[in-house]
Parts: sequence; C-alpha cells; structure tokens
Amino acid sequence: MRMSRFGLATVALAATACLSAPAFADGLYGGPVRDAPVVMSSPGHCYIRGDVGYSWSRDPDVKWTVTDPDPASPTFGQFVTDSVTNVNIGNAWLVEGGVGCGSGTRGLRGEIMLGYHGKRSIEGTPGPWTVPPAVDPLHTSVRTTTLMFNGYYDLGSYRGF
Repeated sequence: MRMSRFGLATVALAATACLSAPAFADGLYGGPVRDAPVVMSSPGHCYIRGDVGYSWSRDPDVKWTVTDPDPASPTFGQFVTDSVTNVNIGNAWLVEGGVGCGSGTRGLRGEIMLGYHGKRSIEGTPGPWTVPPAVDPLHTSVRTTTLMFNGYYDLGSYRGF
C-alpha cells in the first residue's frame, strides 16, 4: 500500500508540474512566431486596361474659308468670309482598351491604348458667300480612332497614399 501511495503521489506531482509550467507557441514549431518570415506576393508586371465613357463637347469655333468666286468683282479670288454660325457638335460614347507593363520596383511603366470615339454630328450655318447656298446648313459627322502611348513614373507614396 505504501508503494501505491508513493506511486499516486509521484503521478500527482508530475501532473501538477506539467500543468503549472508555462507553455509557449514557439515551442511547438521550433521558433518564435514573431520571427516568422513575411510572405509577400508582388503583382505582375503587365496588365490589361479598359475604359468606357461618354464625352460632352463644347460647341467649336468653325472656320470655312471662302474666296470671291465672281470674276467681274474687284475682290475676285480674295478672302471674303470664314464665318460659320449656329455651330453644334454632338456628344458621343467612347471605348478604349490597352496593355501596359511596369518595371516592378523602379516605378516605371508604359502602356499602349487604342480608343474609338463614336459618331458625332456637326451642324452649322455657313456665311453668305459659301459655295453651297447659305440656306443649306453645314451638316456632317465625324468618328475618331486614337492610338496613345503613355509613360508613367511613380514618384512614391506618402504614408501609404
């Protein structure tokens, strides 16, 4: 019986020692958690970009240069007028797409963009000396396609901005 009490006391002492000893997480995997390496993934160097928009246009200042077509006139062949009044240019949708690449940590990047600006109508009333009769207003339309090469340099950030 004496042996069983001694055995029971030993087990109780061992259990108390195990439960009262501090346990740290760094002991589980071989090193402290605060020294674990930070895994950072960098974004790729190239990207695809797309833009969709709508353009509002201010009415332009249109000039239509006309010379005097009458051979009997003393101002024959000379500048007569270039006025166009009541000019109106329409608004249009635009779509652009492009590809760009950067140099990673150097802060340099460039891109190429191809854009299409939808059909815009242009209307106006030419001056009285124009080849078309003055009662026939100026009316046409324009569609534009653009190709742009852009270059950028990242100047850095200020406290994360």
